[in-house]
Amino acid sequence: MVRPIFAAAFSLLIASPAALAADAKQMEENKKIVAAFYDAALNQKDFEKASQYLGARYTQHNPSATVAMASRPSSAF
Repeated sequence: MVRPIFAAAFSLLIASPAALAADAKQMEENKKIVAAFYDAALNQKDFEKASQYLGARYTQHNPSATVAMASRPSSAF
């Protein structure tokens, strides 16, 4: 019983550096995407360009907010 547990733990330990490298690569890609969105939205004020980074559904996480982003006209951008 101990051997399967040890084998599973060892395989996770071996796989961890690769998983961390993949996570670091994904993190860098995410940072580039966020920077591109911020540049389009805030610096260039280009809604069409910024909207390519937005999904069809918006989830409001602020319990105090009264108006969801989906109900606001795009001109408010």
